[in-house]
Amino acid sequence: LYTYVKNNETLTAQTHLEVNKAGAVNHYLMLNGIPINPNNLEIKSDPERGTYGIVKQQDKTYLGACLNAAGKSTFEQGELTANRYQYGLTPLGIAGWVLGFNSLTDNRCLLTILAMPVETPNELAHHKNTKQLEAAWVAWYDWWKPQLQTAAFK
Repeated sequence: LYTYVKNNETLTAQTHLEVNKAGAVNHYLMLNGIPINPNNLEIKSDPERGTYGIVKQQDKTYLGACLNAAGKSTFEQGELTANRYQYGLTPLGIAGWVLGFNSLTDNRCLLTILAMPVETPNELAHHKNTKQLEAAWVAWYDWWKPQLQTAAFK
């Protein structure tokens, strides 16, 4: 768990590296005590980075995503599976799999939950938090994506 404070505003980042797992962010959020329903979830997409979910609770706004080693970020399990086969299959990876050195696809996912407290529970406060979480997500993604592609994380 990482905590960042800027201008008296707090952002927390919780992250977990998963290998060979489903990578369903909604399940990860619920396991961490963050209930999700269609009324409080908005799935959004960044053309350069992929899909993420915004969850609005009474006291916090959350951004959740699975940062994949290959391809873009995902939110739902089916999207993660498609991403793995679209971006994770490489000639070198296939050769390594045939020789028994590695998996057929790169099955690593950095599950991430960014959160900010809501001082006054209203749509304006959630909108402000969403914009700040999205800006933080861009910086988080841009830093972690190359780290996942290094040998130290494989």
